[in-house]
Amino acid sequence: MSNLIYGIDDVPPIPETLALGFQHYLTMFGSTVAIPLFLGPAFGIPANSTDMAALMATMFFVSGITTLLQTTFGNRLPIVQGGTFSFLAPTFAICGMASLSNAGWEVRMQHVQGAIILGAIVEIVMGATGLAGRVLKYVGPITIAPTIALIGLALFEYGAPVAGKDWWMGGLTIFLIILFSQILRHKHRAFELYPILLALLIAWGVAAALTAAGVFGPGHPSHVSLDNVRNAPYFRLPTPFQWGWPQFGAAAFMGMLAGYLASVVESIGDYYACARMAGAPEPDAKLVNRGITFEGIGCLIAGIFGTGNGTTSYSENIGAIGLTRVASRRVVQAGAVIMLLLGCVGKFGALFTTIPQPIVGGMYCALFGMIAAVGLSNLQRVDLNSSRNLFILGFAFFMGLSMPFYVKNNPISFSPPPAHIALADTAKVNPDAGALATLGLKPEATVGQAKAARDRLLAIYVTPKTADGAVPATTPLKGINPARAKDLDAAVKALANDPPPPLPLEPIQGEGPVYTGGSGMKDLGLSNEATVDEASKVRDEIASLYRGPGALPGTDPAHIGRLNKAFASVGNRPVKSGEESTKDAFLAFLANMLNTIGVNGMAIAAMLALILDNVVPGTREERGLAISD
Repeated sequence: MSNLIYGIDDVPPIPETLALGFQHYLTMFGSTVAIPLFLGPAFGIPANSTDMAALMATMFFVSGITTLLQTTFGNRLPIVQGGTFSFLAPTFAICGMASLSNAGWEVRMQHVQGAIILGAIVEIVMGATGLAGRVLKYVGPITIAPTIALIGLALFEYGAPVAGKDWWMGGLTIFLIILFSQILRHKHRAFELYPILLALLIAWGVAAALTAAGVFGPGHPSHVSLDNVRNAPYFRLPTPFQWGWPQFGAAAFMGMLAGYLASVVESIGDYYACARMAGAPEPDAKLVNRGITFEGIGCLIAGIFGTGNGTTSYSENIGAIGLTRVASRRVVQAGAVIMLLLGCVGKFGALFTTIPQPIVGGMYCALFGMIAAVGLSNLQRVDLNSSRNLFILGFAFFMGLSMPFYVKNNPISFSPPPAHIALADTAKVNPDAGALATLGLKPEATVGQAKAARDRLLAIYVTPKTADGAVPATTPLKGINPARAKDLDAAVKALANDPPPPLPLEPIQGEGPVYTGGSGMKDLGLSNEATVDEASKVRDEIASLYRGPGALPGTDPAHIGRLNKAFASVGNRPVKSGEESTKDAFLAFLANMLNTIGVNGMAIAAMLALILDNVVPGTREERGLAISD
């Protein structure tokens, strides 16, 4: 990147270094806070508790340590290290494997810590042995471009949807960032150096003023609440193994490896983006190996301190380099020291949790868009008149956006689906107000009456208008939305959702521990240590609630489906052992790994582009590679 104000080896004056470092702290703040908020429900940590504040402080403390290590001894790029979204799906799976009914959140944390520590050792070995760097000869601009671009594009749900919670404040933030970084940057040096910081402070100040004036009341997306500040301690030093000694398990470890795979691919893409932004030479194998090694060390530290997450390179701060044109390593190190210190000052860190989400979303709209554009800029050396290259790029981009959407809505599973059980027509419908209104039914209606109402309304909506012969017989009644039929079917489904199958309630076969490979462990609230007798009692208790002519009033229909599957998975299955248990455990691990990768658009785009770019024939010049090795 040309026209940098400060290059990678430059040392700005101390006041500017501290201010710019603080800007990096603010830039990574949103994601760093978001990760504990995502993890809290899985662990069982209340959102506004002192435990959550301690977890957030630990995240910042570890980010400061790992950023200093990476910028001083690792790849030495001006790159910030922090929590990664790649570890969220494996963490959720591990929390499901841990005790849900009897254990506290610390036990779940210990399982996650163990998996992160084991995975960190693998990542360290990958970097130290040069395995990570060896793949670079297979990675060209056609692979790098979609990898970097999808880092930004795949996070679209954190941009406009978050800013749109209050477009007045989200839009104000976007406007101020554009104003300071693009329009006023030549007017004053402050606009060049601190566009993000100025935009955040101004928007935050406006939100605080409107909150004080009563315009933004409690519950408003832009309301500034100081409750977290009041509840946070003044000083707290995170310590190793503060939640207890890690617990190591093979299943948790294997599940977490998928998160590490995605994180490594993302980090290599970030190295290229950061080097390009900072005007540094393109990363070579040696630099990549050092970077991955120290990211592994960072994950090891995160596992020891118990962040519930690992560490990876932060794309947001790469975008900040592009906007501020400050690529000084010393600035990032100053930001790391600030993270380290403020991770010990509870109230100061809690203060910044008061930044309203729409303002953070507005900042992401600018930063993530910049990252996507940096990814596309890697195509300058690629022949874009080549149909080969256009196909690979288009396919990788499209699948990187489309596949996660599919996997999220259709999780991969190798377990047989639960049987479809029809509800008797004489059963009373569920009290779904929307569905009742759609079909014009009273709450005491039966399923048979609901189906009759649906058929009657469908007959009205599809009766052809033949009186004057103006409408063909195959055309629905004029003015009626054809999708109405789907609405009617959905209403019947909501009213007559499938109940659990009738249970014979014979004694569960086997003795000792229940079969833990089934999905029913979570839905039945069983721990991995539960016995067959305990599982039988739980099954009988839940069956007494959900059996009968209709579903339990007020019950989420999706939960009924989960209970059906739970009964089949645990309640009516004998204990498995030996080869069958091993096979089921492997299939569960395989499904978890595929789901973890499947929801990561960046990883999908990277793998598809990497494979196709190296398999489909093409010259080095066409692929944008150097003429000589």
